[in-house]
Amino acid sequence: MSATLSNNAPRILATPTAGEIAGEKTMLLAFWVTGFLALAVGIAIGVLQSSNYAGINLYPYLQPFLKSYYQGLTMHGVLNAYVFTFFTISGWLMYLPARELKLKPNMGLAWFTYALMLIGTLMAAYGMFDNSSSVLYTMYAPLKGSAWFYLGITLVVVASILPLFVVLEMRARWKRANPGQLTPLVTYMSATTLLMWLLAALGAGTEAVFLLDPWSLGMTQTIDPLLARTLFWWTGHPIVYFWLMPGYVSIYALLPRQAGGKLISDPLARLAFLLLFVFSLPVGTHHQYTDPGISPVIKGIVTALTLSVAIPSLHHRAQPGIRRSSSRRQRADGLVDGLALERPLGGRAGSGAGEFHLRRSRGHRQRQLAARQRGAQHPVDSGALSPHRGHHDHPCLHGRKFLAAAAPDRPQTLQLETCPLERVAVVPRPDDLGLRRTLGRHGRRAASRLGLVLAA
Repeated sequence: MSATLSNNAPRILATPTAGEIAGEKTMLLAFWVTGFLALAVGIAIGVLQSSNYAGINLYPYLQPFLKSYYQGLTMHGVLNAYVFTFFTISGWLMYLPARELKLKPNMGLAWFTYALMLIGTLMAAYGMFDNSSSVLYTMYAPLKGSAWFYLGITLVVVASILPLFVVLEMRARWKRANPGQLTPLVTYMSATTLLMWLLAALGAGTEAVFLLDPWSLGMTQTIDPLLARTLFWWTGHPIVYFWLMPGYVSIYALLPRQAGGKLISDPLARLAFLLLFVFSLPVGTHHQYTDPGISPVIKGIVTALTLSVAIPSLHHRAQPGIRRSSSRRQRADGLVDGLALERPLGGRAGSGAGEFHLRRSRGHRQRQLAARQRGAQHPVDSGALSPHRGHHDHPCLHGRKFLAAAAPDRPQTLQLETCPLERVAVVPRPDDLGLRRTLGRHGRRAASRLGLVLAA
């Protein structure tokens, strides 16, 4: 991985030394190794779950470590959904902004986060291994687990919030040294993700601190199951976006750089994260459609809010564009020259919104050569061959029109000796999915403003 994630971030005076960078990598490695160890255990237990569905009960052979199906299912869910994700995401979202801003994070707070999360994990693991907390990862009351389990999960959730303060402190230092500068993209995405998780974690945190912990310690004798479930799903649905958004950080910010390209639209990438931040929170109640005590009106509103999560996916042009920046400076070997990833992240809206490009890379001279090889008496008119005239440096043809022009006698095949192309970029064509018929002329115009690429 490159040590610098943003070419445009101004350098500041307090650049970390090689030893400090090594310390940051050690911190990241500690989070990741612990998280992936938990994942390995969770995956191994998952094999037991699938075997059980096949009618093979392996649990009697694993005693006294695992005693029942629901004990294994609880461990599988907690280790995979909580421990693995919290460890890896916390380390990742502290390390990336530090490398982008060229600042040393608060290593004391970072290691405290790791220690608190590890202690909570060990406490919850004790409650699961002794088979006293086989309550699944949803922790639904009135199923009751041990205080070890609930207190451990409480510590893990609290620790997962602390990376936010590490990132915000680094951003504050960077802003003081760079007044008036826009927060670099990776730092912005990381802070947005962690802010979303702060608000989302309030639900499970409130449930654990005020309902489950006192109940498991014997401080209270009763509990409200509906309130506990509602608070859990306040967190239970946004946690999915807490899992996804760090992956989006990698795809939006790291993939284009590693592939030699750039992000097509920085503002739309920021807007997509902001919309995920807004729309991901008030939707968890859609997991409670069958629960009594929640009115149909509230359930209907939550349904509409759930569908609104698709809106960020319409910001189609904010995807990473892995394109060649100049035909003279960068050329790919073979036939493929410049790959356009025209799919949004987090939705299906752009699945048919790509373009089918067959591009010539040498302009008018190559068009003349293709025309002579076809036996034409005059060069091919570039305007007739380029639906995106002016959109690219070179003309492009689409689908059957290209094949008919390149090889009239063999319209279903593409022979490179008949129409020599040195570079081809291929992504799905929207016409093949019937989008043009559905949208109509005005719909196409509105879609193009959102980045949905349609041929004119």
